[in-house]
Amino acid sequence: MKKTLLTIVAALFLCGVVNAQQPTWPTANLDAHRWSSNTPIVAAVSIDGVVQTDLANLTLGAFAGSDELRGRANVTNYSVYDYNNSAQFWIQVFYNYNTTEDISFKLYDAANQTEYATCEVTKPTQDQGWGTPGNPVELNFTATPQTVTQTLTLSAGWNWVSIYIDMTDGSGMDMLKAALGDHGITIQTYDDFADYFGDGEWSGLEDYVLTNGEMLMIEVEDDCSINLSGAAAASEVEITINPGWNWIGFPIASETDINVAFSGFDPEDEDVIQDFTGFSDYLGEWIGDIVKLVPGQGYMYYSTSESPKVLVFSSALSKNK
Repeated sequence: MKKTLLTIVAALFLCGVVNAQQPTWPTANLDAHRWSSNTPIVAAVSIDGVVQTDLANLTLGAFAGSDELRGRANVTNYSVYDYNNSAQFWIQVFYNYNTTEDISFKLYDAANQTEYATCEVTKPTQDQGWGTPGNPVELNFTATPQTVTQTLTLSAGWNWVSIYIDMTDGSGMDMLKAALGDHGITIQTYDDFADYFGDGEWSGLEDYVLTNGEMLMIEVEDDCSINLSGAAAASEVEITINPGWNWIGFPIASETDINVAFSGFDPEDEDVIQDFTGFSDYLGEWIGDIVKLVPGQGYMYYSTSESPKVLVFSSALSKNK
């Protein structure tokens, strides 16, 4: 195997599969028989210069050509690869012998469903192959720009949903309609709706500007999962809560304790929050069926206040979930 054939490689032995949601990367048969050669390396991973020592939610991928997956590694028990308190990926990359294929890398964080695709590679200064536990290849991923993929798992019939992909460019409704495709029946907002007529044609909500702070009701023909991709929503999203019932979204990518999630708000006693299956009341704290707010879930909020108030959802608070 000639190391010079790969311009950049950080390949690890496949070492387990995490239970968290996986990236929607193009699949490939990661088999040594498909390509003539393969090479392993040991890699230390950083995000914006911060070394990642907890790899449980991370997946590292190596790609060639037009995003063709050539190597992939998850770590479930990374202590086996913990060298001097520095957790490391071990990955295997496949390539075609006697070619000069460029290999690039992506990192996926299942905790917030974020993909990092911009990577600076620093290879070992000594001739130690593609890294050793004492001298690994260093992969430093940049947090921005980044792509977030939100998966909506929908059940046949009606679903209450919200979006945590950035909707500020106004393309959100068109993206949602396209993703639903022939699964779709109806999309309903607080005061309007669109119906699906087949062959990709929707009627209604043509110029609707979808926001991250609202809930949608979506009716689908069958059980399905759809993916929406784009930048993450703003770190803070403000939602106006009017007296009475409001349809609100949860624009955060992490499941968050309800009392933590509402830290940026001052509920009134006997306010109510409801999802599709249960509800909670505010009596000095939130009490009831809903103990955590869930990414992708839409909610109805009943405010007993006599005037509008502003609710702020913050992604920083979700880290204290």
